[in-house]
Amino acid sequence: EGAVIDCDKGHFCPDFDMPNPYQCPPGTYQSHTGQIECVACDIGFMCPNFTMSAPIPCAAGFVCDVTGLVKSNYDCPQGHYCLEGTMTDDEYDIYNSLRPYNCTKGTFCIGGVGTTEYEAENYFTSQPCFGGYFCNEGSYRPDQGACPSGSYCETDQSTGVTIERLCPPGAYCPGSANVGYKTCTPGYYMDKYGAIDACKSCMVGFYCPGFGTRKPVLCDKGYVCDEIELRAISTLCPP
Repeated sequence: EGAVIDCDKGHFCPDFDMPNPYQCPPGTYQSHTGQIECVACDIGFMCPNFTMSAPIPCAAGFVCDVTGLVKSNYDCPQGHYCLEGTMTDDEYDIYNSLRPYNCTKGTFCIGGVGTTEYEAENYFTSQPCFGGYFCNEGSYRPDQGACPSGSYCETDQSTGVTIERLCPPGAYCPGSANVGYKTCTPGYYMDKYGAIDACKSCMVGFYCPGFGTRKPVLCDKGYVCDEIELRAISTLCPP
């Protein structure tokens, strides 16, 4: 008589006197020996092959929210990223750590994003917004949220994050969706952050040398500054 051998992992043996075990079909697995049936693949996992002894986690960028999956059943939702093993598409399921998470501020995520680790033009990763746009958390387009007047939005090329910055003194940021600021020209100044309007004219008694003047310079002793928008002093005080 032949020896009695337990059914292998990844197989099932529903009857007595079976010459060979049955293979667990895709969508199922069996992690123990001597079993009469296979187990449906768990939520958050997939079982793409025959004779699987353990399920494999749902791939990053996808959602596996039902049992018995051969492959992930859909992409991570737009505006979010999904880590390996994501088991729901409900971002508000706060009791489940394996849920979609909002794409970080300054970036956008099309469907199927699996990480916020930036890689240029790899849309499996989050990508920077267009210059001039700040993109709040959960953005799915690169032009969501125009940078407001008085600010500008630029992209940090090392991190791939678009950052909103307040316009600095010595410059102004008119309109919206600014990718940079406009520097005050000689003869003009701006003494505050977040300026929207054009730079101020240098007053009589002062001069504004160079670009980006933040504060007018008092006319030097022995000289006359009797004009507005003066760039440099040249007129000596009369004897």
